[in-house]
Amino acid sequence: MRTKPVDILRHPILQEATNVCYAIEKCGASEELTQAVIKASELVNSIDDLLNEIDTIGGRVGAVVMQADVCEKCDQCGGEKTYANQVCMPLNGKVRCIDWCIHQIVAALNAGGVETVACCCGHNQIKGRIDLADGRILWIEKPA
Repeated sequence: MRTKPVDILRHPILQEATNVCYAIEKCGASEELTQAVIKASELVNSIDDLLNEIDTIGGRVGAVVMQADVCEKCDQCGGEKTYANQVCMPLNGKVRCIDWCIHQIVAALNAGGVETVACCCGHNQIKGRIDLADGRILWIEKPA
């Protein structure tokens, strides 16, 4: 459980994700809508955690080298295990299959209005990357 409130003014992505929560709440009351608000709130918290991690390593979105642990769900690029563990999600009007170990980052970026156009976790062999629609690249490295 989160003990510290999220400062939604610290980044536009947090503001947009919070606006999604408010928009869902305006739809009325039902069990489904309550679950949607809970999920959207969890997304706000995940975005805040991601921004905290970026701050910790001294970067900002678009100019950061992120670190990811070795993924146990990947074998190699094009490998059976890698494809079996991809997460399919709607992004920018199409269903995209994203490598398991980076799917939450890709989802958070897109939910916050930072459109992604391509991504690869690196499959424990090379640096991973998330390509943004504006031409920037987020590089993902294994911890030293």
